[in-house]
Amino acid sequence: MEKPAKKRRLMKVVLVASLALNVAVIAAVAGIAWRMSGNADGPSRTGGMRGFAAPYVWALDKEDRHALRSRLEAAEPKVDRGGPRREQYQAVLEALRAAPFEADAVAALLSTQRAGSLAAQDTAQMAWLERVSEMNDEERAAYAERLEKIISKPRRKRTRKN
Repeated sequence: MEKPAKKRRLMKVVLVASLALNVAVIAAVAGIAWRMSGNADGPSRTGGMRGFAAPYVWALDKEDRHALRSRLEAAEPKVDRGGPRREQYQAVLEALRAAPFEADAVAALLSTQRAGSLAAQDTAQMAWLERVSEMNDEERAAYAERLEKIISKPRRKRTRKN
């Protein structure tokens, strides 16, 4: 039989992991939507969204980026992202500082963050695909041209300050 203190600690980790998952999904979707609201040429190539999704979003025209953002916001309503997100990182910090260190607890928190990010990515990807599917042949060809211009540009190198 488990000791009550150990049981409480496990329950605390499970609750934090659950909260982290919810916050991660909402924060990721809201972050994607916010970054897509840039100017007509898209966000800066050195900042904003990184990875494979960014060029697909940058190539959309302003109205399509706004429509995509609206779809994402409808999928995940806006919430106060500041506090919960900090709490999520705070939970990881506490787990890192715990003595004895419990790698499984940190792994659970990181897995929760990852799951939230993947869920948000899936939501964004489906919203993007729905919008592209709604385009007629001419609109899709113009979109492909803009996308080709973006992906053929050399990427600027960033220098770290630390």
